[in-house]
Amino acid sequence: MDPEINKESDLLHAFDCFVSDAIAGKNSFEEFCSEFGYDQDSRKAHKIYKACVKSCAKLERIYKGDLYEFG
Repeated sequence: MDPEINKESDLLHAFDCFVSDAIAGKNSFEEFCSEFGYDQDSRKAHKIYKACVKSCAKLERIYKGDLYEFG
């Protein structure tokens, strides 16, 4: 995939992915693993989960509404 955002549709798709990741960060780690098929003992899964939690915190700083309605 091209890492450059050249069109408005690319920007919207990237933002949609960010929101989706942020919403996944609202789950507990156990729920996250169950939903996405990760092993709860996986360090990689925990790293991905922490990135989603971080995305969630960023999104909540700029959007005060219900994230589930937003996404």
